[in-house]
Amino acid sequence: MFILLLLVGCQIGKDKLPSEMDPKNLPEGRAFEDEFTRSFLQSTEEVIPGYYPFLAKNGRWEMAFPENGLTGKKSYISKQNTESIKYAD
Repeated sequence: MFILLLLVGCQIGKDKLPSEMDPKNLPEGRAFEDEFTRSFLQSTEEVIPGYYPFLAKNGRWEMAFPENGLTGKKSYISKQNTESIKYAD
């Protein structure tokens, strides 16, 4: 029983989006420090070293986003059928 509780306890919080997590528990990197950029990130688990899953606001595409990348409200355009993003690394 103790082992089961331990295993379940280790999984708590793993399904939260980075935007819902306490900033102290996030990986280091500008992408996690910036609130707007963090709102696109889907996990704190790397998809490749130094890159995290990024989901577009319209939900139509995703990419691996660099941990030190940033995007801003002015450089992100989302419409029903098109989306544009600029980011700095």
